[in-house]
Amino acid sequence: MKTRNLTIDLARGFIVFIMPATHATLYYSQMAVQKSVWGFFLRIFAEGAGAQTFMFLLGFSFFLGRKKAFPTIVKRSCSIFLLAYVLNFIKFVIPNLGGLIPQSLFTYYHLATGFWGTVDLFMVGDIFQFAAIAYLICGTLYHFKINWWVPLIIAMTIAIISPLVWGHRLHNFFIDYFFKFLNGAPPAVFFPAFPWMTYPLMGLSFGYLFKVLLEQEFYKMCLKVGLILLLIGMGFMWFEPDNFNADFYRLGPGGTIFHAGLLLLWICLCHLLVEKIKNPRCSQFFVLMTWYSTNITIIYVIQWILVIYCLPFFGFMTLGTAGTLMAAGIISLLTYLFVKLIKSYRQRFYLSNRPQKRVH
Repeated sequence: MKTRNLTIDLARGFIVFIMPATHATLYYSQMAVQKSVWGFFLRIFAEGAGAQTFMFLLGFSFFLGRKKAFPTIVKRSCSIFLLAYVLNFIKFVIPNLGGLIPQSLFTYYHLATGFWGTVDLFMVGDIFQFAAIAYLICGTLYHFKINWWVPLIIAMTIAIISPLVWGHRLHNFFIDYFFKFLNGAPPAVFFPAFPWMTYPLMGLSFGYLFKVLLEQEFYKMCLKVGLILLLIGMGFMWFEPDNFNADFYRLGPGGTIFHAGLLLLWICLCHLLVEKIKNPRCSQFFVLMTWYSTNITIIYVIQWILVIYCLPFFGFMTLGTAGTLMAAGIISLLTYLFVKLIKSYRQRFYLSNRPQKRVH
């Protein structure tokens, strides 16, 4: 079996590890708590290099493991897109029909109530829809063996021109719904392709470089490019309108390039930790981070279901600091236990249905 990349597992695994606590804080805690030290700590990882790192590694992953056939890429993209609506139905529609989602959530996100509110919840565009689109685009470029610098140029172009495509709507309801995946805004779409396609396209370029460069050369390059992008992003933000960086989900050129630099520095930091810790593969911490990294999809699904279904117990944006910490701990623990239970059941089911070898 191919040895896993511990740097990648740490970079992704730690963010997955704090993800249940992050979403629990976002949904349960008062705004003052979200702006406190606890909320700031979570935002450093969740918004600093969180979802951006996931999307970067989506593109990067095309150069890890086995070569991916184009039909497999298309099938995988479609399955992710379908999973997005299955999750919306389970985490939003069912609890809303059961009266578990408080009115305050609809008010906060400016959503309709009743039947159309339920439809809005089902149609929310979240990270799975974007991941499906990004996977198909990156997979197509990968399949046609585009030069490594082409996705990088496209990524930077998307980062720069994104504000020009925001806010444009089409008159056809059905076409406009899918058009929102390109330029929409919360609560209809949380991860529009403009500017979020910047990160997976960057990952595709850096994945190619990872394959052709020596390991230390690659991470030195990531450090240099990360610092450069960080400075360029800060320079852009200095002159940009304030509204360009008011929404984490739809940043202007400066914020997007700044976060691109942050995610590269985050990966470099994780590589440094792996290099400095003696025999990290034997460390329980790295074993745990690898487990979280490996099970990212099921963890994401389970933690969202738990967060929404527990709204009647914790309330929407009502908890103080102590209540938030308790709720975040409970959701994180339940997520871990449920995923462990599901994986254990699946393994037993597989073993019990595996054909037995005949003894001659």
